[in-house]
Amino acid sequence: MPDDKTQKKGMGKHGFAICDICKKEMIPNNSGCWSTLINSAGEEFERIPYGGQGEDTSMPCGDCNVKPYKYHHFGCDNETCPACGDQLLGCECDWVEIKK
Repeated sequence: MPDDKTQKKGMGKHGFAICDICKKEMIPNNSGCWSTLINSAGEEFERIPYGGQGEDTSMPCGDCNVKPYKYHHFGCDNETCPACGDQLLGCECDWVEIKK
């Protein structure tokens, strides 16, 4: 584990990335991120939690380490867009905000 003097920017005290949105460290079985996405038209969409589409939840998310039935951290490779159904990270929906 890195100490305070060697800790990289954007990394937490346990050596895992810090979420840009909720500021939590993405340690295994963490409690997840915020729940609502807002697009440029001001429409709100409830995010799809890890396990909410029937995926195997015997382990934390393989990318953001969130525990089952909690919301992925923004930027997670495994999150599905609640508007278009594509991978959120690469979809063309115009997300401008995320909130609790």
